[in-house]
Amino acid sequence: MGGGKIIDCGKVFADHLNIPLVVVPTVASTDAPCTGCAVIYDKHNHITSFEIQKNSPAIVLVDTNILLASPIRYFISGMADALATGFEAKSWLKKVL
Repeated sequence: MGGGKIIDCGKVFADHLNIPLVVVPTVASTDAPCTGCAVIYDKHNHITSFEIQKNSPAIVLVDTNILLASPIRYFISGMADALATGFEAKSWLKKVL
């Protein structure tokens, strides 16, 4: 349960233990719950690693009441992240295909 950083930590642990992961996002600020990659930060909020997992989370459980109760800035951040992911995917496909 949590936001992007907590979910990313869970993805790393699940990948290293080779077990499926169930995530429960409590804010809609990133696409972390649905991706098969994780960004890890240190205590100063600097990126220390970027890891690609073998699998995306097996299950994403969403309580819309929790998401609706969170501050609007998280929803706006999530929409921006979703838009950026779309552009990144298009760019990547052009390079690969």
